[in-house]
Amino acid sequence: MTCKSPTTRWQRGFTLLELMLATVILATALIALSLAVSRCIRGFSAVKNLQIALNIVETKLVDWRLENVKLDEVKTGLEEGDVTVGGRSYHWRNEVQSTDDPKILKYEFTIRWNEGGSAIDRSFIGFVPRSTKNA
Repeated sequence: MTCKSPTTRWQRGFTLLELMLATVILATALIALSLAVSRCIRGFSAVKNLQIALNIVETKLVDWRLENVKLDEVKTGLEEGDVTVGGRSYHWRNEVQSTDDPKILKYEFTIRWNEGGSAIDRSFIGFVPRSTKNA
């Protein structure tokens, strides 16, 4: 006589329903993970483009200030141009205007680039003395 021992659940394996449920849970987790990674990559790209834009602004403002140091008085008006960095085109614009105080000028430096099909603008506003003597 052979004695059959009763089989336990663990010896039989998993049912089809359990495997399908595990697959759904795993797929949901993978989708959530891929969305999170995608957002991180887009965020990194946006930060990188903003950093490049800030570097362009800083360089152009230094050039502008050095150019005006040669003059006795800072000139007002509008300057603009285009710069390409890393295959991306950036448009910059620097507008210098008079203020209510005749000794102070206001500058507004704007930079624009396209990201994800939409234009991004960032503006930086500052004030400088009208005369470069004793400044």
